[in-house]
Amino acid sequence: MDPCTVVITNKLLAGGVEEEDLECELQGDDLAGKDYRMVTVQGLSANWAMQNGIVSGVSTIFSPGSLIDDDTDALIIVDTTDVEVVVSRLDTHECTKGGSMMDSHSVVSQVKQNTATNGDVFDRRGRNLADDVIKKVLVIRVVASDAQTTATETELADDIFGASGDVVNLQSQYNACSYGQLQFNALTSNTAVGTDGVYTVNLPDTVIAGAADSTIRNAARDEATAQLGNLTDIADHVIICLPPGTGDWLAYAYVNHWLSVYNDDWCRSPSTQIHEIGKLWFFRSFIFGSCKH
Repeated sequence: MDPCTVVITNKLLAGGVEEEDLECELQGDDLAGKDYRMVTVQGLSANWAMQNGIVSGVSTIFSPGSLIDDDTDALIIVDTTDVEVVVSRLDTHECTKGGSMMDSHSVVSQVKQNTATNGDVFDRRGRNLADDVIKKVLVIRVVASDAQTTATETELADDIFGASGDVVNLQSQYNACSYGQLQFNALTSNTAVGTDGVYTVNLPDTVIAGAADSTIRNAARDEATAQLGNLTDIADHVIICLPPGTGDWLAYAYVNHWLSVYNDDWCRSPSTQIHEIGKLWFFRSFIFGSCKH
């Protein structure tokens, strides 16, 4: 297999409990003809990531004996002692293994230091963090054979972007707390999506009951990609609102990434929206390792 990019998944569960997992973005022949493919990592943990200086969305791993299970979308690390880690892009400073996790203030401070000493700082897709303060957001709702996202497109557009007058939402709160320096606006440049930033995908052959949320998430993402093209080409962030029936989890996001996923009506909660999008943009506390210039 080819090297893959490690992404930390932080999942919010009932009662405010959070759990962390590792997934990997595949590339090259491992994509198996798809534009995008992410698999869970079996054999490595978030604790392993901490010990090995992994930077979510930046570090790549390669293990010669690893296997990809196409049925379960899993990367199986056979020999955990033989894993090559490569860090690039944002990791312009020296990282040592076994350090403690950095909080968001430390991350912001290091970004500022990098800007002062090394010139422009770029995100994982090569965009200037200092200049790119207006983010285009695509929201995806899902209609499957036995269930659908409860909220309509109109309701989601209002709950997330304030399209119909909702005054407390993802857009309004980030605009307020950043004093207008960071804005999350509805995607309006795609004719298929329209002007509200919300798009419905139909999955007539998909059954929600008994399915894992990752199965429905992948199906929705793949169908949206088939209809709209590469999602990261048209939007900075993608929010997927899954129908009820995949468990009692609330939401999760991939740290330093473009995707967040919500369990039905949790898509309508401003606090949950802000919490999850914060992982994408601010990296929260998930740059692992003790880093210094």
